[in-house]
Amino acid sequence: MTFSSEITFNLKRRLPAKRLLSTAREYARDHGLPALDETALRQMSVKLDDVAGEILMFGHDAWPESARSEDKAVA
Repeated sequence: MTFSSEITFNLKRRLPAKRLLSTAREYARDHGLPALDETALRQMSVKLDDVAGEILMFGHDAWPESARSEDKAVA
């Protein structure tokens, strides 16, 4: 398990979120769909940065520093 500062972790999770948006724009263009409404995405109950963070934590075992204290609370 790797840990990084909150700032570094937040930067790490923004990049995959941006990639998701880029891929969605490309997909729409390639398949004749309407343009991506990024303003409407702010209304989602699950934010893209949070999804990217979950992928980093559970998929890649890369956690923010705050998770270290949560481990201690469980132990």
